[in-house]
Amino acid sequence: MARGRTARKERVPFGVPRKKLDLSPELEARLTADDKWWYWFNDVDHGEELRQALAGGYEFVTADGYDKTGDDQEKAGKRISKLVGTNKDGSPMTGYLMAIKNKWREEDKAKKAEQPDMVDEAILGGNTPGVQGHGVDAKYGGTYKKNISIK
Repeated sequence: MARGRTARKERVPFGVPRKKLDLSPELEARLTADDKWWYWFNDVDHGEELRQALAGGYEFVTADGYDKTGDDQEKAGKRISKLVGTNKDGSPMTGYLMAIKNKWREEDKAKKAEQPDMVDEAILGGNTPGVQGHGVDAKYGGTYKKNISIK
């Protein structure tokens, strides 16, 4: 009688270089199924970057879900984190895995693109407000020409 093959996890050879911040296939599948985008945030400036991420809609990824507030001490120990370096004072720097809804990420990307798009339009149209913004009279600041083409 022949024995059937059992499914097993893909073997990762020991000692082979791997990226430090890669996610396990199971965790990546969970985040994808939840329609989330993930990013590693470093605990720098006494947690300021983490507070800004929380205010922007990111949430800590925990072993069993998400921590949206950052205040839950029980979940704080379950947050997915890694040692990523050292701070200027020599203390350890920790990176925390955080996630945001893909919809919100797309909105953020569109908002970030507005400013460069406005600058591009101004350059192509010959209306560069930068010189006037620095207190220079517009008649002395004609750096760009109208109908410019970029090839």
